[in-house]
Amino acid sequence: MGVEPLRALLAAARMVVKRDPAMADRLRLHFIGTSNQTGGGEPRVLPHARELGVEALVREHPARLDYLDALDVLRQADAIALLGSAEPHYTPSKIFPALLANRPLLAIYHRESTAVDILSAAAPPPAARLITFDDQRPVGSVVACLAEALGALVLAPSSDVHINRHALEPWSARALAGRLAGVCDRLAP
Repeated sequence: MGVEPLRALLAAARMVVKRDPAMADRLRLHFIGTSNQTGGGEPRVLPHARELGVEALVREHPARLDYLDALDVLRQADAIALLGSAEPHYTPSKIFPALLANRPLLAIYHRESTAVDILSAAAPPPAARLITFDDQRPVGSVVACLAEALGALVLAPSSDVHINRHALEPWSARALAGRLAGVCDRLAP
């Protein structure tokens, strides 16, 4: 269900380069762990990039990284793209490590995803450039907005990202453990 947001991002990258061909030297999209297997697998992004004519901008490493290696990659990134799903109920767990990496974010989510509220509270612009879609405004219709955000991110990357960590408290280990303990207390006689 995440193919359409991926294709929208790739179409936006194509639009950025078409508007300004010099951007082809500055824009690279790295996709890591796309196979969900530690041993790797077939590329899942490159066929779409090839079809959309942006293969030169895309690097794909299908093998899934160990958690600490993934965190290191996030910290080294110039920016992080968060791609949601066409399903409104999708709540991505990867949003939290991305926020804690303190890197600029470009996020594409269904308007009803809980990620929208989390990002709006924890990473207001320019920390996150959040593009939303829904059934009335499908993901394909936001490509121009994505291109604008992506181009701005490439031209003016911000290394000084301010994340409101207080907004993340409801999902902290302490808060979640407290909720679980409350459930256990109600279940225990």
